[in-house]
Amino acid sequence: MREQRGVTLITVAVTLIILLILAGVVISTVTNNDGQINQVITATKKSIDSNVSDALMTMQTTYVSKSEFIKFLKDKAYINEENKINVNKLLDSTDCEYGVGENKKDVYILTDNLELKYYDQDGNEQLVSDLGTTMEP
Repeated sequence: MREQRGVTLITVAVTLIILLILAGVVISTVTNNDGQINQVITATKKSIDSNVSDALMTMQTTYVSKSEFIKFLKDKAYINEENKINVNKLLDSTDCEYGVGENKKDVYILTDNLELKYYDQDGNEQLVSDLGTTMEP
């Protein structure tokens, strides 16, 4: 009898099918709505929200009125005339992942009532925190 060497075509096909199934499971696990990538993105966004809010709250402690606090932020260029927050300057960072967009897309806005709002890349509004609850107008 002749000794067989090598791999049959059926063995190769079965191996490829198994690898494709495993790749599909891994990709769907990582990229679905509850996947690891979305969890990392959500955690990063929440961290930046918290950092922006904390930085503003720390500065706010020395001001009694909202108008004085907003004037201070504008004088220091932490916010512009439209109350858009300069996240990189506020957090003393040069590479922030969020809040650096334009036209109410991917920006943090501080309202006159000191509500910190974030507008995502689609322009959807999210209230991050309300800093002015204890301050006078």
